[in-house]
Amino acid sequence: MKRHILMLGIFTLTAFSANAQIGKGSVQIGANLGFTVTNTDQNQVGQTALLGSGSTSSLVISPSAGYFLANNFVLGIAGGDTRTETNNSNTNPAGYTNTSSVISNSFSIGPYARYYFKLGEKAAVFTQLSLAYASNSGSTATTNNNPIDVGSTLSTSSGQSLTITLQPGFSYFISNRFTLEAMIGSFYYAGTTSTNTPDPSNATQNAALTTNTSKLNFNLTSTSVLFGFKYYIRKT
Repeated sequence: MKRHILMLGIFTLTAFSANAQIGKGSVQIGANLGFTVTNTDQNQVGQTALLGSGSTSSLVISPSAGYFLANNFVLGIAGGDTRTETNNSNTNPAGYTNTSSVISNSFSIGPYARYYFKLGEKAAVFTQLSLAYASNSGSTATTNNNPIDVGSTLSTSSGQSLTITLQPGFSYFISNRFTLEAMIGSFYYAGTTSTNTPDPSNATQNAALTTNTSKLNFNLTSTSVLFGFKYYIRKT
């Protein structure tokens, strides 16, 4: 009986004790999530009637899986699915309201490398370097209610991008198998090619336009925080 109790105690400690050391040969599986919502209203000073309003929402989901090539060093692959929607409404002095809706979607995939620095038995900070190829698509719908220029338009866009990103993060080991983590900010370079196709029913719009863009960005604001979890299959 005492032997069984001792074995149960050893199993429990092995399964639920937290250890920030991750050994070579372990496997990491998890996901990160980010979500932001912004609402704006505009009106003249001293007036209650709205002249304009807008909202923007963004959702990011990024699953990943990696293999530890050495203690605390993991090499893996990550995907990403991002959706952003912006809606605006503006009323001119004559009382006519114009609206616009912009929706963008992006799916990305690529490798990442991450190294953990222990901060005790339950915590660690890490740096992650990643390379991602993304396929992007979007649409812009507008409605003009001014009698002089009444009508609606719908244009679409598509493109690809390649992004190199360096990110810091923090992990907290709630058990030997699970961690909660936060990735805060990023430093990245992105090259993007996009093609905008105007509404074919609107003869006044310009022809299709292709744009090449390069961007270097450093961001440490709260809107760039991603929360997530990791599950570890440790090599015994």
